[in-house]
Amino acid sequence: MPPAKASACNRKRFLLAILLPGLLLQPLFSALAAQPVTGSSSAVHTAPAGAKLPHNNVLTITWFETGASLAVALETPSGKVFLIDTGGVRKATASAPDYNAGRDTISHFLKKHGYARIDGILISHAHGDHIGGAQWLMEHWKVGQFIDHGYPAAAKGMPATYPRLRELTAKDGGAYRVVRSGDTLAWDPALQTEVLAPAAGTFDKPDDGSHSFLNMSSIVLRVQHGRNVFLFPGDAYHAAKDIPARKLKCAVLTSPHHGFHPDSSNFTKLSAPKYVVVTCAADYPSNAGTPYPRSPGGFSVEKYGALGIETFVTAFDGDITARSDGQTVKMTRQRARVIPP
Repeated sequence: MPPAKASACNRKRFLLAILLPGLLLQPLFSALAAQPVTGSSSAVHTAPAGAKLPHNNVLTITWFETGASLAVALETPSGKVFLIDTGGVRKATASAPDYNAGRDTISHFLKKHGYARIDGILISHAHGDHIGGAQWLMEHWKVGQFIDHGYPAAAKGMPATYPRLRELTAKDGGAYRVVRSGDTLAWDPALQTEVLAPAAGTFDKPDDGSHSFLNMSSIVLRVQHGRNVFLFPGDAYHAAKDIPARKLKCAVLTSPHHGFHPDSSNFTKLSAPKYVVVTCAADYPSNAGTPYPRSPGGFSVEKYGALGIETFVTAFDGDITARSDGQTVKMTRQRARVIPP
């Protein structure tokens, strides 16, 4: 072939090598461009520093190991965080420093998980082992909403410090809300959050402010995510008769009153859970010689286990976590189970 023709041929081959891949891939690029974009581009690209991103339709619930108390964090599919009770406090002893569940456990968790605020705190009832960490949290974190059942501030049995919590709600523009049975909470579009107790009028009549009255008037909260239902009865160890039985069926039950009543509470039968979480201390020496077990955790493992219910105990397992995708629930414990002798 003459040199001129060879050169022209080579130029054509060179141009073809450059243009052919683009011509072949153009339909693919067009198809990709036509596809809808899923997710929120603003959530990915313009979220402010410290903002929590959506959890991809996963609901995560953590029961904290806070000793003889109850504290739960609920992380919603849209990236919000709510607390159900806030644990207790303990004074320093010769062998241990003072402890505040809000300061020493919950706050660390929130920072570790990237939260810049608490979207809401719900208090089941005004006992120290449920409200202990609330004041510290409300003084050091922005809280969007504070929720309780409106027990009168001047009533017998009300801790002197409790009214202060309602006042702190307005510190950063938060809202205070009283709930009764039948009320719903708009915590997340993917959740149905309903108050099952106490009933309206519970506090209209004078009471003696007894410990058991406050326990039994706890907020009973039902949280549904898809097919999965989580039940939080506080310290109400018997379900009120006016709660529809179908509302009590659940996948995960927070054992009422720290696991002291697994064999006598009607919640066990009515809720028929697959899993139970008991939040308690390992030992209650003061219960020696009383009808209450010294180890509600061990007692609960035995009694719930006899019914085929898998039981998790914060005193034995550390923090307990449930992850729901709306269809299934995956339960995990923080550490290998250790049951003290």
